[in-house]
Amino acid sequence: LYPVWSTPGSQLADFGVGVGIYFLTLKISAVICLIAGLINIPTILYFEGSNYSNRQEGISNGGLKGSAVCTDVEWKACPSCVRSDWDYFPSDPSRFASIPADIFTPSDSSLAFILVNNC
Repeated sequence: LYPVWSTPGSQLADFGVGVGIYFLTLKISAVICLIAGLINIPTILYFEGSNYSNRQEGISNGGLKGSAVCTDVEWKACPSCVRSDWDYFPSDPSRFASIPADIFTPSDSSLAFILVNNC
């Protein structure tokens, strides 16, 4: 049997060229993923910090902490928005609301509000 961690690539050639190339590619891919992960550490720390989305207070899933999910949102008036704007991909009707405008002034129209990210 060959030792799992200390077998050199030249000994894997006993199983054929493809097996040796497979494990070489696997090693190179692991190193590239490690380097990419290390490069992303500052970005993760920024998204998790207080400068972005108020430390992501509304996120209960620990796997999303440090991601670009924005929890700093507020409702703003949008006079030119209509309900049909939210029927296209990505459809999210929960980010649109409207009230009858005649609550404030007599009118046949409605006043639209949208949920806006502040990040």
